[in-house]
Amino acid sequence: MKKKKGYLLLRAAGLIVKVLPRKLKIKAILNLLYIFLNSLIELIGIAFLIPLLVVILDEEKIKTNFWLNELYTIGDFESNSSFIIFLSVLILFFTISKNLASLFLLRLRFRFSFSVYQYISQALFQTYYGLNFQRLKAQNSNKLVNNITSVTLLFSQNVINSVLGIINESLVFFLFAIGLFIYNPSVIFLLTLTILPFVLIFFQLVKRQMQILGKERNRVAIEQNKLLYESFQGYVDIEIRNKRQWRLKIFADLLREMNQLQVRNSLYLQLPLKFIEVVIVFALVAIICFGLWSGESLGSIGVLLGIIAVAAYRLLPGINRLMNFSLTLRNHEYTLDIIKEISTKREENQFDTSQLNSSSDITFNHRIKIERLSFSFDEKAYVLQNINFTIQKGEIIGIIGASGAGKTTLLNILLRFYKETEGMIQVDDQVLDDTNTASWRRLIGYVPQDVFVFDGTLKENIALGEKLEDVDLDQLNRVIESANLGELVSTWEKGVETPLGERGGKLSGGQKQRLGIARALYKGAEILFFDEATSALDVQTEEEINTSIKNLSETNHLLTIVIIAHRYTSLKHCTKIIELQEGKLTKEWLYDELIEKNIN
Repeated sequence: MKKKKGYLLLRAAGLIVKVLPRKLKIKAILNLLYIFLNSLIELIGIAFLIPLLVVILDEEKIKTNFWLNELYTIGDFESNSSFIIFLSVLILFFTISKNLASLFLLRLRFRFSFSVYQYISQALFQTYYGLNFQRLKAQNSNKLVNNITSVTLLFSQNVINSVLGIINESLVFFLFAIGLFIYNPSVIFLLTLTILPFVLIFFQLVKRQMQILGKERNRVAIEQNKLLYESFQGYVDIEIRNKRQWRLKIFADLLREMNQLQVRNSLYLQLPLKFIEVVIVFALVAIICFGLWSGESLGSIGVLLGIIAVAAYRLLPGINRLMNFSLTLRNHEYTLDIIKEISTKREENQFDTSQLNSSSDITFNHRIKIERLSFSFDEKAYVLQNINFTIQKGEIIGIIGASGAGKTTLLNILLRFYKETEGMIQVDDQVLDDTNTASWRRLIGYVPQDVFVFDGTLKENIALGEKLEDVDLDQLNRVIESANLGELVSTWEKGVETPLGERGGKLSGGQKQRLGIARALYKGAEILFFDEATSALDVQTEEEINTSIKNLSETNHLLTIVIIAHRYTSLKHCTKIIELQEGKLTKEWLYDELIEKNIN
């Protein structure tokens, strides 16, 4: 992989600006202002401690220092002790106020970072859904889920907070350095000379390890989610083959690997505090030696050390936080490439939700005409070539062919998951395109071989995506009867409110097919597409589904049905059957002709 150029902090900040909408960009600018205010408050907090320290080390400073003497005179203090007590109480009050203000500003920062999480997670979900069907099928669903949920949260918690934290701590150090430079330029030079090289060396040694750790933790997390999902979904096969221990061992190995990575990560994050403590002591020793070498008195050196000690009270944890922020940012560098997908994938796919929400309506009153339709995945080898046929309203059309003949590809084009490479599809002389896809899909229903059933009630599954209070119960009961589910529902104590379990565990294969039919009818579909809907069913259940399809057609003469199948028995009620071979339409058959051909 080509190494990305530029400082990580700048890349992270640039990405944050790039992916955020205008509203959040304004909040980001406000957060920078909050950071500056917080830095000033922290600096003032340090500055307030210094007068108290100076007075305790040398009471004469009360009289010799202009500002302390003015404050002593204005306050009309009776003794140095009462003045010191006043300073102590004043500093305590300010410290409490400072920390309350700092907590308030931190709250604003955290609200911003989690607002970003909310936006980015939603945007990434929309981005993945904006992928075309072919590209989405090629993705690892566990990885996508991990990106949408875990990675976006880690980005908001760690990358954004680290970027803001680095800016905050850097501002504090910068302002403090200016103040210390004004007080004694040689000291700031000595501190820089003794501390900065060690910090840079340490960071260079550790940052690469943190980057690797971050990628490895993300990889193991994806593997864990994948294993758990597959284990629960494949429970029957795993148990039948007595392979439970196989799955448990793999999961235990992943847990052990994650444990080792977490231990290393936690240890690396503790290293800066220990390292900086040694460096600070080294700096103090250097200052003492430098002071004695330059002829400073022990009293002057003591005051200077006191000032450094007060500064260290704030700066030591600050340096630790700064290095932790830097390491955390490096640890989560991999999230930048994932978050970047929000903009890059949209640019690549030119996905425009306005097309799906277009007001361009389409109606189906007469016929669907497929003309000169060809399709290729790579614009080289054609999966479908020059397909021509017509579907009249109210017909039951069968499409048959061997595996690889192009049946599923043709169906996906009719469902508008694929776009034809050449040719077109006309509905009542109106060409199907991006502007009327949403309108077209309102007219169609789809019943696949494996009907999608989520963990909810029968009512929720049939009225898919509709608010429960908006469900039309009369329509619901009608489609349940039309799909021959009425007898089954009558045996359930809770009726349509009965939970179906994960993946419809309460239903048989045939009952899932009927649920799919009921779902299509509930939305008012005028065209039903069946994709190998009975191929996994036994003969009796298949016959029941075929009878249901026939009854639907007889009950509603305007209902158009398209059946994709590889078994002839699924097509007995079709008015005509289209045969595909190697991507070409070879002939249109009647059911009896097709059976006679295969008998002979």
